[in-house]
This record gives sequence, C-alpha cells and structure tokens, in this order.
Amino acid sequence: MKRPAPHPLFVLALLASGCRPGAGSASFVEHDSAGVRVVDSARPLWRAGRGWRVDSFPAVEFRAGPAGPPREVLVGAILPSGGIVVADEGSQEVRWYDGGGRYLRAARGDGTPGGEFGSLSALAVLDDGGVLAWDGASRRSVRFAADGAPGPSVVLTADEPGRLEGVFGDGSLLFGGASSNVFVVSPVPRREPFALVRYSGPPPRVDTLRRELGPEEFTWGGEAFALRQAAPFGRRTFVAARGKRLWIADSERFEVRTCDDAGRLLRVARASVAPRPIDARERERFRARLAARARGSLPAKTADSLLASLPFPATRPAFSELRIDSEGRAWLRGAASDDDRQWTVLDERGRMLGTVLLPPGLQVLDIGQDFILGVWKDARGNEHLRLHGIRRR
Repeated sequence: MKRPAPHPLFVLALLASGCRPGAGSASFVEHDSAGVRVVDSARPLWRAGRGWRVDSFPAVEFRAGPAGPPREVLVGAILPSGGIVVADEGSQEVRWYDGGGRYLRAARGDGTPGGEFGSLSALAVLDDGGVLAWDGASRRSVRFAADGAPGPSVVLTADEPGRLEGVFGDGSLLFGGASSNVFVVSPVPRREPFALVRYSGPPPRVDTLRRELGPEEFTWGGEAFALRQAAPFGRRTFVAARGKRLWIADSERFEVRTCDDAGRLLRVARASVAPRPIDARERERFRARLAARARGSLPAKTADSLLASLPFPATRPAFSELRIDSEGRAWLRGAASDDDRQWTVLDERGRMLGTVLLPPGLQVLDIGQDFILGVWKDARGNEHLRLHGIRRR
C-alpha cells in the first residue's frame, strides 16, 4: 500500500523545530521569550563525517616585507578582499598583505609628525572596508581607508576607560570598565561586575551598554595586606563586537548572548556541552606553577599558606576563548586542557553546528569565510603568520 505523503504544514513544523522526519529528538529548539530569541541545541547539526575541517598545513605563510617577516604579531584580521592586515609589536607598524602572501604596504602611525604608534594593541575591519588601529599608550585610534590611506587620529579623553573589548563596524570603541583597587578580602572566589561602555562620535558620545561579571578572583591575606589572585580554573566573560552586533559569553556555562550595538539582547544560544572535571593531577600542576611564582616574591610560610588555601572548582570552565567569524558564527574554544584544539561552532542563528579541530599550536587571530588567520611558533620560538584553509563538506 502506498504511504501518503506528509502534509506540507507538518514538514514545515518539523523544520522549524529542528527535527528531521525519523530523526528522533530535535537537534535544537527555538522559542521567543519577552522578545528575545532563545536557541537550545541538544546535539550538532553536522552529521558524523560531514563537519568542517581545517587544513593542517598552511595555504599561505606571510614572510615578505622590507623589514622581513612580522616578528611579534599581536592582532590581525582578514579583509573583505581576501588580504590580511596585522599589527606588529616589534616594529610598531600596521602591515597589509594580499591573499597570496605578497607584502603591500605598512604604516607606523597617522602620517603626521609625532603621530607614530607607541603601543599597538588592536585592529578591526570596518563596515566600509577600512581598518581601525588602536594605540593603547596614547589612547588614540587611527582609521585607514580601504587603500591604506591614513586619516586623522582620534584621542579618547576618558581617564580610565579600562580594557578595549572590541570595535563596532562604524569605528566606535567598546571598553570593559576598569577594575577597582578597592576589593573585598575573601577566600571564596568572587566576580566583580564591570560595565561595557561604548565610545562613539564625532560628536563624542559615551553609552553604557550593559553590566557583566568580571574574571573570577579570590583574595588572600591578613590585617596588614591582601593579595588579589585569579581563581584556579576561574570563570570569565568574553566579549566580541563585529559590524552592528555584540556577543557576550560567560564561561560559567556554554551560552552565547547576541546583542545589537546599543546593548539590547536579541538572542540567547545554549548548547549541551558538559565541562570536564578537574582531577588531582591538574590541581597539583596548578599549585606547582603558582608556587614557583609565589615563593620568589613571598616569605616561605606565607607562600605555603597561600597555596594551601587555593579554592578549586569541580570542573573546568565551559570554554576558554570566543571568536566571531566574518559570517557572524561564534567559535568557542574548548577548555578540556590548556592547549585544547577543539572549537565548537554556533551558526548565525545560534544553532550548534559541531566541532572543528585546529592545527597544533595555532593561535587564532581571525576567522574568515574560507580561512583562519593565526600565528604558529616553531621550536625556536620564532613566529610564523599563516592562513589555514577551512574545508566545508
């Protein structure tokens, strides 16, 4: 007997819920909550053997330039043209290359007398195809047009802006508020709140977008002094900005929140990724690393007391790094070990696609549509700036 075809509305309902006919439970579930889209992923959308793969060997290695290859690359970005731009700490210059690795140009400032960079710390590709460079020492930003021509510097007048967390597509700057020198002495790990503040203009404008939790810390000491230390395997909040969007992810849980550039929450994406328990060997390795530092700067009895009081959580954080690619997908690096190479990818709708394994030792700078830009160090500690291809199946 011929089986009747499913009604079109039934098929649409299955697709909307993340189900496939005969697939069992849904891969993901979406619903609205007070105007916010909530996405819960139970398992990856990629089928076994059909996930993306990153090439082990680089497609391009960037070596050329009048001053030789980049020596100390801090940050970098993949341009819409397929080329790249990087900030070299060693030479304090911004360098442009085409997608084949050919050196194009460099800039050491805004082109005016005294306008040289002193402490390059951030780069961002803007909506118009240009590039913004941030000099932390002078608290100024320099915009470069798509052809590399520099514009005038803009100095940030805020006294203590905190840490630069990202740059929106219009060139406005996103800072995480500076931490206070006043803190509560407590052996229990705490997370102090901080403000995400956007600086835009001209004319100058300052907007507090959101308040989030800072890194997990504990304090130790006595009546005369106190030390504030990063908590072992502590949780922290990761922030990224791109175009007109803001992404926030707290490593307490496997969750990414997407906001607009005014800080309004648009989406919450969660995935069923369990954190890994911390075993006794990991605790001892952490104590040994801290002991080497503490005993060099504290009296022996004081250092031993500090090491004995370390507060360890039961599990590692849910993830250890957040990157947003050029298509708006979120990549979260695993935290199963200090050199975890596995990244979980959420698509632009917040659904979990699956995991991608990156080459050993590759420090990710940016993720484009077809390539990952990163730095790899050889056995001698020399840096190699590379593009690795992304294979989509």
